[in-house]
Amino acid sequence: MITFEPQNNILKEYIDFYYILEEEDKNNETSYFVFPIPHTVFSIVKGARLRYSENIIDLKSSSKEDISFDLTTSYTKAVRVNCFGSYKEITIAFKPLGYLSFLKNPKDLSLESFLEDNSFEFDKLFEFESNFWMSSLETFLLSRLNKFKHPFLNAFVEDVHNGVDKSILEYSLELKVSPKTFIKHCKTYLKRTPNEFKKVVRFRSALTEFKKNKNGKLNLTNLGVLVSFFDQSHMIKDFRSLTGFTPKEFFKKVSKENDKVNWMYN
Repeated sequence: MITFEPQNNILKEYIDFYYILEEEDKNNETSYFVFPIPHTVFSIVKGARLRYSENIIDLKSSSKEDISFDLTTSYTKAVRVNCFGSYKEITIAFKPLGYLSFLKNPKDLSLESFLEDNSFEFDKLFEFESNFWMSSLETFLLSRLNKFKHPFLNAFVEDVHNGVDKSILEYSLELKVSPKTFIKHCKTYLKRTPNEFKKVVRFRSALTEFKKNKNGKLNLTNLGVLVSFFDQSHMIKDFRSLTGFTPKEFFKKVSKENDKVNWMYN
């Protein structure tokens, strides 16, 4: 897997990163877990079919060179991905609220809404030897860009990523909306309640700090304070909820191979 930042400066406002993944072994059998992320994630897969069940994705190679799409707007548990055979994948990780700027109707976050009225030939993207795939993908994205700006949620998202912790009542007073309206907009546009969004961002902040740890010694107490967990029990509760593991168990198992994408191989 290789990750890339957007080349286009306009798109950098809405997209955090891309990654490409190519598996050439037709006998490949790989299983890994992916964990909740505050982004909206859109994947294009060539040469494989996707099958879904509860918290499980099966990706199986196909001789027909199918193009499949996957859109993840929110999930609250670890998802197991089982891969069989060869395939190619391109994934876009949109920043929170960034995905809305590529939709005709920002309230409809569905895959169908994103691909609506589209004649783009996605199968032409999969020439990874050059940067053609990225320039072509960014041309498509720019053609869809509407620069939607939510009237008040951007301030909330920025605060959460900066470690600012305010109550729903404080935000409702500051943003001049009712608590009910504030929660409703979070559910509509972020696909999570305010507290669920904070929970995932804290978890991801802990992973980022974990990546910075080069000596292999991780002080979980210091880490918890650094990313604004209330105490150790709060950190353990959140990690168990999002990953199925305690922080100590999780950090022993999770891959450190990439700064952006964190998988746990089975």
